[in-house]
Amino acid sequence: MRLLTWDGQWGLTHEGLAADSLQTMFAIYSPAYDVSCDDEGLSRWYLLPRLLYDRLRAWEETSSSGELAWVEPKPVSHHVLVRTHSPRYVARNERMSRIDPQGGRQFFEVALYPDLLEFFLTVVGGTVLAAEKAVQSGVSAMNLAGGFHHAFRDRGGGFCVYNDIAVAAMHVLATGKAKQVLIIDCDAHQGDGTAGIFRRESRAFTFSIHNNDIFPPKKRRSDLDIALRNGTGDDEYLTRLRHGLAEVPDLPFGLVLYVAGADVHEGDSLAGLKLTTEGIAERDRLVRGFAEGRRTPVAVVTGGGYGEDTGTVLDIRENTVRTFLGASR
Repeated sequence: MRLLTWDGQWGLTHEGLAADSLQTMFAIYSPAYDVSCDDEGLSRWYLLPRLLYDRLRAWEETSSSGELAWVEPKPVSHHVLVRTHSPRYVARNERMSRIDPQGGRQFFEVALYPDLLEFFLTVVGGTVLAAEKAVQSGVSAMNLAGGFHHAFRDRGGGFCVYNDIAVAAMHVLATGKAKQVLIIDCDAHQGDGTAGIFRRESRAFTFSIHNNDIFPPKKRRSDLDIALRNGTGDDEYLTRLRHGLAEVPDLPFGLVLYVAGADVHEGDSLAGLKLTTEGIAERDRLVRGFAEGRRTPVAVVTGGGYGEDTGTVLDIRENTVRTFLGASR
């Protein structure tokens, strides 16, 4: 494995080799992602970032097809977080994690112990970091976690405490790193929290393709929604995604934030869609091709993936890494 260093400007360098001659990608991971959960059904999901990290590290040892530049995020800072989330909501969560972690069950479906709150804060920091690396370098970046799109400004949803996608988008807009941001949400569930947060924000365009028959029960209006039904498979999904991407307005997007949910797979226990592993890989290729056609860098988050076959979920996520490895504006 060759180690890469970031030059702080427009790319990656290795032993004097020009950045654009390498197949490169930023990979964002922290040991804080390796957290336990007292919910048996979700505990497998929380293991996925570390398992994906281990798999990618092993792949690097034998691969000659590209390079991953590993970056470890820190927990998102308070001032970045409260650009998107209510200060009162943030303070309540901090207090709850210290005094009454079990109280989190009525808001997030999980007990909000301090290490779990640290997990969410660090994942948000990771998505912010991925967005920064993508816009600064023009090279794709992927957070090995994230996609908490059910969290609103002042409340959580599902088991999402903070909306890392919205925080990252708001950060690059507020700091002038991008004038417009496009969010492409291909998780099986609608990004209702993201749609709600940006409903009056013209600088962010929200696009969600999702199963309309599942959670959340009340959908929020995105700028572009493609509502599918239970049982939708590869052909219909990919056709409608192509049509949807063609409808995205030609705005000066400085960043694409892509939610690459693995829960659209036919073996997923929560989502009801019937895509194959190859169909999902084609989905990723379509999004990459769209972004390259618009000359826009991409920051990827993993989104959902709840199938009992953890190996299949990891295959899908590794395919996403391989697809975006080397993508650049």
